[in-house]
Amino acid sequence: MINFSEPLTDLKKLEDRDYKISEVADLLQISPRALRYWQENDLIIPHGSRHTSERIYKPNDIKRAQHIKELQGLFGFSLHEIKQILQIEDKISNLKQAYLKDSQDKMLKTKLGQSALREIIDLINLIDKKIDRINHYRNDLNEKVNLIEGFLKNG
Repeated sequence: MINFSEPLTDLKKLEDRDYKISEVADLLQISPRALRYWQENDLIIPHGSRHTSERIYKPNDIKRAQHIKELQGLFGFSLHEIKQILQIEDKISNLKQAYLKDSQDKMLKTKLGQSALREIIDLINLIDKKIDRINHYRNDLNEKVNLIEGFLKNG
């Protein structure tokens, strides 16, 4: 069971080495099954294995897994939404790398910047939809509070 009430682990001090699935699960306070499930849903891809079928994680894989945990637990995104978010974030990261790599071609840099802007706007729109759904639910709850308070006041 994933414990979302616990604070997220500070991963800035991770050693640059390979980590076993059990180590990652302990670090993030999640089950190894959660990591396997995220892998089955193409949210995270471990860097392979040593000599067995054991999954090996690098520090960046662990940071991505922590990000997934945060998106799922803290923000309440579904796995489908998380996959969309990660795909957009990966596109933005790739565009940034391409932008920094080719510093001479101003036309290309403009196109890359425009593409990154579109991706960020898509991500904001996805988040706004989640916020709208949460606000709608909150409003429904407030209506129930008002009804119950009215009932209690009027007997």
